Amino acid sequence: MNNLNPFSIILIMGVVNYISLIPLPVCLLPNEREILNIDEERYRDLIDSLLVHRENFGIPCNNLLNTVNIGSLVRLEKVSPILGTDQISIQVYCTQLFELTKFYYRHFKGSWPGGEIRAFDSSLFTKHYSEGTLKGSSPFQIASEINLSLDDKLRLLKFKDSTTIEAFLVSKKKSYDFCVDQELAVKDDLYLN
Repeated sequence: MNNLNPFSIILIMGVVNYISLIPLPVCLLPNEREILNIDEERYRDLIDSLLVHRENFGIPCNNLLNTVNIGSLVRLEKVSPILGTDQISIQVYCTQLFELTKFYYRHFKGSWPGGEIRAFDSSLFTKHYSEGTLKGSSPFQIASEINLSLDDKLRLLKFKDSTTIEAFLVSKKKSYDFCVDQELAVKDDLYLN
């Protein structure tokens, strides 16, 4: 099933929303996609509810480094059963980041978790650089392009000024480009042990 949920919640700064949650050790940035395998019955029930009500849900990042309670607001794009199991595979698309303000172990609609969230201030991460190594891209685009680790994404989201963000991303991009260049340099070499 494609484009299951073309509608999206748009979080407004300062407004608290109550949504369904699936806590995971992942942090998706806006416009990133991820495939998740769901095996717990309560989360399969959540996906069924989301399909009926065409709602988005949140993935609060379940990691000790997430001291600012960041999460990803996502929408379902695809749902597929995994043959021979009770699991389902879902593809999600991140529309926005949020800050989790309250976590509830049970959502009022079912047995899955819920929580109160508000929009994460992404203003420093959405502007496009006009010069230098990162020219033409936003911090979120660069972070996705170079496939930042979970720890690095959480570090990035804690920065409060554009100079620090740019310096961090330039350093990470240089490391990424070096690794890609090294891989390309030896891709046709054959090594025998």
